[in-house]
Amino acid sequence: MVAIAHANDGGGSTRLPAAWCGLVGLKTSRGRNPAPEDTSRLLSELAVTKSVRDTARLLDAVNGATDADLYHATPPERTYQSVLGSKTPPLRVAMLTDGGRFSVDPECVVAVEHTAGLLADLGHRVEPVSSEVLLGPASAVNGRMWMAGLARRVEALGEKAGRPLTEDEVEPYNWAAAQRGKSMLATDIAQATEQQQLWSKSVIEWAAGYDLLLTPTAGAVPMLTDDLRPGEEQPWKIGAEFGRIGVFTLPFNVTGQPAISLPLFWTDAGLPVGVQLVGAMGREDLLLGLSAELEEAAPWYHRYPAA
Repeated sequence: MVAIAHANDGGGSTRLPAAWCGLVGLKTSRGRNPAPEDTSRLLSELAVTKSVRDTARLLDAVNGATDADLYHATPPERTYQSVLGSKTPPLRVAMLTDGGRFSVDPECVVAVEHTAGLLADLGHRVEPVSSEVLLGPASAVNGRMWMAGLARRVEALGEKAGRPLTEDEVEPYNWAAAQRGKSMLATDIAQATEQQQLWSKSVIEWAAGYDLLLTPTAGAVPMLTDDLRPGEEQPWKIGAEFGRIGVFTLPFNVTGQPAISLPLFWTDAGLPVGVQLVGAMGREDLLLGLSAELEEAAPWYHRYPAA
């Protein structure tokens, strides 16, 4: 769900990702957009925009499926643009700020609490919840599957090049993670696939007790790219920082539930902090309708990260 863009800090480094830079990022339900070649449960692609309206217009233009798609979402009953401007009925919203084994920046927590206040003002009921189901020990399987998937992607790039890629051609952390994934046996991957499905089922059943889930988009405020460069000796150690960035978004790539990131909070330093709303499968309409109300309550169109 997190795409990349840059906001120069004046010193040659950049801040990332773009979902933190005053942009709207929608991750659609699995099968909402055509992807006949995709079998991964770890990826989701759309685009980031500056407004909820533009995201709705984009989704109206690209939603659908081909006969070859592995997943097919139920087509929407009306256009996504048509849900904007309608009053959302009172919702029960679960609020999660605990990152499990990953620490969460206090300003990310404040961003969620600020959004919870906006939701309460709009007539919705917000309830704090535990991270045990979403981020407990069973979720570790997603990291193993990610490394296996990365190993395959490095291999596939080599196939396109007509030769295996070398260590010098791959970013150090990705290379280190791919090597770990490459060491997994086929039976390990099959077992992990089963475990991932059981974990996904538990998350969807847990989330069904609420209309929406509210979390930070990431567990860290925008960071300088220099702070995310892996060390030469132990490049995999930077994975802890990457884990903080993706702790709240990766799970819903796996479950296939739709989620949206909104820049509803800004730090004293002028940096946007995204909050994420997660819906039930196929409920992009609910996410977009409520997001439009939040955009009206706390507009961001006039704001940009400090240079």
